[in-house]
Amino acid sequence: MEIAILVVVALVVSGVIFGNRLQAKRRLQKQNKVVERSVAAAANVVQPVNRQANKAANRKATPPEIIYAAPEIPAPTWMKSLPKAIKRALQEEHRSIALIYALLLDPHNMKVRAQQIAYLKQIENSLISDHIGDLFNIIAVRIEDRWRLPIMGQAFMQLHNAPVPVRKHLLKCASSTLETVTASSWQVPLAYLILEHHLKTPLDQATLVDNRSLEDFWSESLTVLGMIARAGHHKPEAIKHAFQAGVLRLPHNGSQDPVIPKECDWQVLQECLEQLGQAKLAERKTLVAACAEVVATNKQVSNIEVDLLSTISIMLDCPLPAVLNGTPVKRVSEKTELAIAP
Repeated sequence: MEIAILVVVALVVSGVIFGNRLQAKRRLQKQNKVVERSVAAAANVVQPVNRQANKAANRKATPPEIIYAAPEIPAPTWMKSLPKAIKRALQEEHRSIALIYALLLDPHNMKVRAQQIAYLKQIENSLISDHIGDLFNIIAVRIEDRWRLPIMGQAFMQLHNAPVPVRKHLLKCASSTLETVTASSWQVPLAYLILEHHLKTPLDQATLVDNRSLEDFWSESLTVLGMIARAGHHKPEAIKHAFQAGVLRLPHNGSQDPVIPKECDWQVLQECLEQLGQAKLAERKTLVAACAEVVATNKQVSNIEVDLLSTISIMLDCPLPAVLNGTPVKRVSEKTELAIAP
């Protein structure tokens, strides 16, 4: 009997001890879960703070990227038909420079052209000079006259971010090659005028004041109209009619019947356009519209008129007139030469 009582007491005591241990274990598990939740909550709070701190540190460590290059412009559709050598030249800076030189070579006088190439080989590195002759031959055989200035415009884009010394060197060399030309077509001098305009540094253009009226440059305006009238017309009556059509688009300055100026060379055209660059933008647009009126009088547009009108628009920083962009005019491939001052 006593043994049975002892057994029962032992079982009771064991149960109590086991129950106490089980409750202690459960309390410990609950405490661990609370601690884990607290740690997780703290981590969730700290992580965003750390991410923000890391972002701030990255912003301080990495300066903002400054993009100097012009935005990429899709290539015009007409470029798809260009020879591979020309396409490649439009993708590399040194070949683009060689392409510009090739477009400035005398297209008619082989002796003068040989002198130009020899001069360029003396002052340019072989990466450039070795390609000039080959590019000229490709242009002469496979490129129409109307694409010469657009090709040069694409070549300028490769030099958009070229250092100022490179741009000045190119202008100096181009000017020297032009001085050797004694009898050249209109292609070369107009290409040079556009080259000079595009490659001038902002500092060179900062002195210009573009707030004046065309009436301040009346003689220069008439000279430009007279040159483009002679480029697209041959008979005196047709030249006069085209010239007067352009004059009617200019602001009235008191001269009812202005006389067409004497024929001049491309250097006079350059001087006139540099003076006209000081006029207000609206005034310059008016002059370009007057030039387009001259071109459209006979319902035909020749290559020389296209290049002259394009050059005038570029040098005056005005949009190209609509007469070259879809108006019903007939384009002719007649070649006309401008005089070159001795």
